[in-house]
Amino acid sequence: MEEAEVPLEHLHEHVHQSAEHSDEKWISWVALSTAVLAVLAAISGLLSGKHANEAVMSQIQASDQWNYYQAKSIKAAVLDAKMSLAGTSVQNTHPLIQPLSQKSIAVLPFDDFSGKKRNPQLAQGIQDQILTYLAQTPDLKVISREWVMQYKPGAARNSREIGRQLGVAYLLEGSVQSAANTIRLSAELLDAQTSERLWDESYDGDLTELSSIENELVESVLSQLKRFSPAEKSARDQDSTDDSMSSDNEKASKYREEEAEIKSEAERKEVEAKTNFHKHEVLARGVTMFQIAIAIAAISALTKKRKFWTVSLLFGAVGCVFLVLGMFAR
Repeated sequence: MEEAEVPLEHLHEHVHQSAEHSDEKWISWVALSTAVLAVLAAISGLLSGKHANEAVMSQIQASDQWNYYQAKSIKAAVLDAKMSLAGTSVQNTHPLIQPLSQKSIAVLPFDDFSGKKRNPQLAQGIQDQILTYLAQTPDLKVISREWVMQYKPGAARNSREIGRQLGVAYLLEGSVQSAANTIRLSAELLDAQTSERLWDESYDGDLTELSSIENELVESVLSQLKRFSPAEKSARDQDSTDDSMSSDNEKASKYREEEAEIKSEAERKEVEAKTNFHKHEVLARGVTMFQIAIAIAAISALTKKRKFWTVSLLFGAVGCVFLVLGMFAR
């Protein structure tokens, strides 16, 4: 069937109506595309903000990790310096450098606390006997009785001054207390350079056992002298130094391990920050493209020029490319 011909007088009106219908349809497409562009711009903006926040947080965390790393590095360096200095001090200790008269002792006159039954000869005899026993010890310098009698029992004594005057490292002083057939013998060993009490002991027994008590006292004194001798002190100090250095070495190793872990974590956070900043920039460009596309679409609708809509769609396509790149960028 042939289409009905439009009368000539109505042709102009028909053309005008067809154009208006076409324009309305085209503007609907412009409105739809503008709405889509607005949604895409919003999505790009949200993602851009999200990655910007993540980038800032990653950068802050990386900064904290680097600060922690520096703290660990300083601790490890301090321990290394400490161990280095300790090793140097140990190596520089020469065996000939010893305290003055380190193997020497003076036995000061003993006090007699026997009350009314005081027997000065007993205290003096005990002192002499102890001197005799000690003098039999090889390599031990024992000050003779004549040099120590000036330091009267009961008088105030300055241990450091006595040690300096006699040139000895140790002083032995004590007291005697007797009653009937029993006796108590007390003694204490002093460091003549520091006045420190190194040892003290009391011995009780019968007068008939006095010789055994004296022997026991002398053996205890010699045992203490050996314990506090420079060689023993050096060995103990060396053991203590070795233990300390071993502990410091373990701590330093632990710090270095933690350093490596912290450094790795800091570097990972920095990579995350860079990646998120990159995504933020790409998505921000996409937002800009969508905003330009929306603006051009509005101009197209106002001017009813379709070429502007074409340009708008091109900018929208570029925005979509940035959106995809921002979502999947690494």
